[in-house]
Amino acid sequence: MKCIHTYINDEVLAYVIILPLVSRETFGVIKLIDISIALGNKEFLYIEREESILCVDQTRQYYLMVDEAELYHCKTTTTGSYFCTNVML
Repeated sequence: MKCIHTYINDEVLAYVIILPLVSRETFGVIKLIDISIALGNKEFLYIEREESILCVDQTRQYYLMVDEAELYHCKTTTTGSYFCTNVML
């Protein structure tokens, strides 16, 4: 929750800006597998991708693709959850 409060006291204007240091978004982790589709006799189609893992939030509004090497750098818990740093490019 981002929030800005402003105050005026004795002709001094002050700002209080609240920014969360931790994102509380939760994503489900789905491992993708390649499936080929038969187009005809001896012809098949498949989509080649670079990342092998799809992460989707609970509302299915946001998603991101990662590979196993990126997921390896996340911290894991005994419940099988991952805690990953938020990297913005």
